[in-house]
Amino acid sequence: MIFVPFVSLVSLIVIFFVVLTGYALQVLIVMAVFMLIQATYSFLAIQMDDEDLKLVVFSPLFVVGYKELRNFIKIKSLFDIFSRREMKWGTLTRVGTPETKSTIKPTNSIRH
Repeated sequence: MIFVPFVSLVSLIVIFFVVLTGYALQVLIVMAVFMLIQATYSFLAIQMDDEDLKLVVFSPLFVVGYKELRNFIKIKSLFDIFSRREMKWGTLTRVGTPETKSTIKPTNSIRH
């Protein structure tokens, strides 16, 4: 779990330098192949669950952005743990009057 986010970060840096040196077409071809593979997996899963096929359009986002977001969160969490940053649950302030079953008075809707 620790190794993959850092390797992903290194691969993004390498991809950036490769594009700068003139190999952008090769990078786009490799990314297109991975997007096609991801779209195929998504298509099969959507077919098995009888979902809307329009969801396949979102599958390339896994290759381009979602993995990077997850890896960033993992690396940040790791640095938070190593820096011994105090972590605690947030609090929620309720607004308005909460109505639960115990606070609602029963009404007699049947008139005799």
